[in-house]
Amino acid sequence: MTTGRSLAGRTCYGHHPFTAAPTADAKTDRATLAHLRRTSRTDERQHADHQAEVTRLLDQIDRQREEIERARLEAERAREDAEHERGHTHTLFNQVKDLADRLAHAEAERARAVTELAQARQSWWRRLIDR
Repeated sequence: MTTGRSLAGRTCYGHHPFTAAPTADAKTDRATLAHLRRTSRTDERQHADHQAEVTRLLDQIDRQREEIERARLEAERAREDAEHERGHTHTLFNQVKDLADRLAHAEAERARAVTELAQARQSWWRRLIDR
């Protein structure tokens, strides 16, 4: 008798009936399939990591755009404030200039009044003699 059974020309391998001994091609195919599965899992992880990184970068871009918009608005407000302050300063300068002119005029009037008062205090004959 032979060590293996023969059924319709097939040899049984091991304890599973009707299985043939693995060939070199079958072993290579299984190894290739296992490698493809590992590669597929690795690719899926890399794809998920890539998607997470893209999402993170898009969120970062959105935050930076918001910061830029806030900075732009703040700069616009600062320009408006500076323009307002410039106008206010110009108004104050004109007011100070007007006050200085009025003060100079008032001092000149006072000096004239003091002179007139001094002349009025002199007796009429003194005025005649001093001429």
